[in-house]
Amino acid sequence: MENASYTSIKGIASAFDSVRSLGKLLAPEDLTYLTEVSEDISPPEVLIHLSCMATYTPSIPLLAQKLLNLIGKSNLIMGGPDNCCGELHRLAQRPDLEKQTAKVSMHEFGRSKPVRVVSICPDCVQVFLSSRVGRMKYQYGAIASLFSEYMPLFEKHMKPLNMKVVLHTHSVNDEAVADAAEMRKIIERIPGLEIIESEKAHGPGIHCQTAFPMQPADRLVMYEEADRLGAQAIVVPYHSCYRQHCAAELNHKVKVFHYLHLLAMSMGVGFVEEFKKVRLFNDIDLSMRYLTPKIEEYGLDADVVRAQVIKSIYANVVPEKH
Repeated sequence: MENASYTSIKGIASAFDSVRSLGKLLAPEDLTYLTEVSEDISPPEVLIHLSCMATYTPSIPLLAQKLLNLIGKSNLIMGGPDNCCGELHRLAQRPDLEKQTAKVSMHEFGRSKPVRVVSICPDCVQVFLSSRVGRMKYQYGAIASLFSEYMPLFEKHMKPLNMKVVLHTHSVNDEAVADAAEMRKIIERIPGLEIIESEKAHGPGIHCQTAFPMQPADRLVMYEEADRLGAQAIVVPYHSCYRQHCAAELNHKVKVFHYLHLLAMSMGVGFVEEFKKVRLFNDIDLSMRYLTPKIEEYGLDADVVRAQVIKSIYANVVPEKH
């Protein structure tokens, strides 16, 4: 869940409006994804489920697609608010809508006849695994497990990536522990990477959510420890952790990457980090000027987008002017 104000149906609608608007503005030109399946689509080996909130960080699903393409795995990206898992509805205390939403999304995934469906967001994994996945005709799980499994295929394309990294992890449930283990396996197999063991890089809850974030004091300790250890990057397992921690680059030497970013770097696959770029402006006016061409292209209301940028990119923290 991404914001405490989303614990109502009105709040969910507001969240989805923000995701749709900012998702368009931050999306790379070569990102395409489906919200529903046409009857003539070729069944993919992998369906990448782009959760509603992961739409804020479109480089992650796009990289997943590019990396799968490189090893010859047919795939498609499907998602956004139209394929929500129902977690927001649960938090709005509407378990009836949660179950209905999950059921509709899982059914829609099945219409493409995929072999496997993987989700980027840990909320989605938790909800879907507790729902009707067992009755579906496709395998379902977290995206980290898929990429860990495919590492022998990726290794053929890798070049050394000389970097010291700290792994940011969560362990609130079995799924989070498994994701942390799979991320470590991926990082360990990228040549040149050195994992520096950390005592302060553990995150709270299921992931670094806006509603229940890693507290500022704990974040600062993690960043300072990473700098002190000589790490060049903090590697995160989830899109939400990436969003929360990328602002560390403003005041610290360490960079923040999703593990797929590092895998892509080792394989020579380029990517853009639009969310990070906008956040690192550290200036609402500069961010808006940067986004204005696309705001005008899509006919969006600049005042509404400004409020969404403050809330969803800057986490309601407006930097002081100097």
